[in-house]
Amino acid sequence: MLIRLQPGDIVERYRVESILGEGGMAAVYRVTHTALGTSHALKVLSNDQPDVRKRMLAEGQMQASLSHPNILTVRDVIDVSGALGLLMDLVNGGSLADLLKRAPLGIDERLEIFHAILDGIALAHKHDMVHRDLKPANILLDVRTGKQVPKIADFGLAKVLGDADARDYKTRQGVSMGTPFYMAPEQVYDASTVDQRADIWALGVILYQMFTGQLPFYAEKQLAILGQVITGRYQDPAELCPNLDPAIVNAIRGCLVVSPDQRIQDCEMLRKVLGGQPFKIEAGVGLQPAANHGAQASNQKGEDTFFLDEGGEESIATSYAPSVPPPQPQTTNAHAVPADQAAQASSQKGDDTFFLDEGG
Repeated sequence: MLIRLQPGDIVERYRVESILGEGGMAAVYRVTHTALGTSHALKVLSNDQPDVRKRMLAEGQMQASLSHPNILTVRDVIDVSGALGLLMDLVNGGSLADLLKRAPLGIDERLEIFHAILDGIALAHKHDMVHRDLKPANILLDVRTGKQVPKIADFGLAKVLGDADARDYKTRQGVSMGTPFYMAPEQVYDASTVDQRADIWALGVILYQMFTGQLPFYAEKQLAILGQVITGRYQDPAELCPNLDPAIVNAIRGCLVVSPDQRIQDCEMLRKVLGGQPFKIEAGVGLQPAANHGAQASNQKGEDTFFLDEGGEESIATSYAPSVPPPQPQTTNAHAVPADQAAQASSQKGDDTFFLDEGG
């Protein structure tokens, strides 16, 4: 059953004004309360598979249980002609991905935004929740106060730790969930076992992207990206931006350690490292050189990589590779995102979530 709403349609107490976005699993509409005149966002499921419905309902339940200024609030669950709808606060500043493509940000502004994201994720972790799909596209920006206030959205892939059997949606062992550019190595192998340290990895990727203008792991082929991730091969941010604050460099390195046990362990530790506290990376578990790695990926030949979703259907992975104006002059980077690739990614529609079965 595919529900497609049009401007003027009435859904319970809400009038549809426009469509804000559409992906592989859901569409988001701007709606107005017919009596109060307040504006909201309504996310309506466009796929009636039971597992997808459970996943989206889990997203609503998790976000509704978290009350924090940096987490997008879910207000209600609505039946839309038999489809599931989540009523959320309307955030009209676009996403962090949009902002990073649109204009350069000052270092202080970048740090302020990142610390706010860190605050929101810290609360989720305090409630034993792991996002598992952190990326700039899932961080919306509220600009009503004149400041860029991040709101973390899309907890649909979140995992409730310590209560896995009680969840409506259970992650099947051996299935990888997330977006390859931001996935932790352990998440590539088995998303059912990851903990908050997978989000720490994703935060490290976002921090790298915000302060260097590049993605640490990038290739034309999805399988090549995953290969870079599981081996931890990326160009050192200090090489890309020689004048970058050593505390930021240290924080990135500490987040992007392949071994979860040797990685920065939690948001509080990451906050301290960003504040200048040293973080020692054990020999042999930190940064691996990226020399020729990107060239090898770009020369790789073969068919597009396909991933099996949990319903067993093949789908081509959609790339998300934003380009960010760098704060410092750059050296040559094997993982630099081509400008045309970034432009293409910004106009793509679809679900950029990936599912990888045990056979790869």
